[in-house]
Amino acid sequence: MTSKTPTQTRRLANERLCCDAPGCMLNRNYIGRFCLKHTVAFRRHGHAAGHSVSRATLASYRTLFETFLDEHHNHPAVAAAIDWMERLLKLGTSRASSVHSELDRLWHGGLRGREALTAVGAVVLWSFYYPSDIPDDDRLTFSMARHLTLCRSQDRQFSGIRSGGKAKHWYRQPTTKTLRELGSLLRSTLGGFFRQVIEQLEEKDRATLALADALRTPFTTNATAPALAEPVRSHEQDQTNV
Repeated sequence: MTSKTPTQTRRLANERLCCDAPGCMLNRNYIGRFCLKHTVAFRRHGHAAGHSVSRATLASYRTLFETFLDEHHNHPAVAAAIDWMERLLKLGTSRASSVHSELDRLWHGGLRGREALTAVGAVVLWSFYYPSDIPDDDRLTFSMARHLTLCRSQDRQFSGIRSGGKAKHWYRQPTTKTLRELGSLLRSTLGGFFRQVIEQLEEKDRATLALADALRTPFTTNATAPALAEPVRSHEQDQTNV
């Protein structure tokens, strides 16, 4: 009988334990902290409770962000943010790493600064308006990077032939390290810009609500009600008093 290696012993002991994700009673996967389901979520979204937000869900927030860029196209902050994003994408052509490979793929796929900024900005706005869906933690970091990489199709790899004779393919996904590094770079550089965008949108929302409240104000209130006019005296009453 062959003896088990330390790694095998550790794996067997770890797989008897419950997943670290709150409320999950499944056994852990290999030597990690989570079950297989939550391990995949952690690698893709930076958190065991993370999940995907579709591009269709973010469509209205991309429109909102694009409208903001159009209204402030002459502002130095907008120009600087778009220029930085453009230079970030170009950086992939001059360096070799997993992050720069993704940037190089996006750049040669035709992605440019404004579109990339809009894709990331829509995620930030969604996180602000729906913090329970994408909290301001690693889930936001990963979501910003993931939606940037999804602006262009992932590289397709051949994986075999189906039973019907059709080819099977799989799409290469960015690694956990790539998403973390790219998302952290986006947040550290553009965080101040996105805070200004949110402040401006909040101010606009407050002005809209104030106008709506003013338009719903009754025309007659206790404070502004006009004084009642005296009743008109008839000619017969005047003759009686004489």
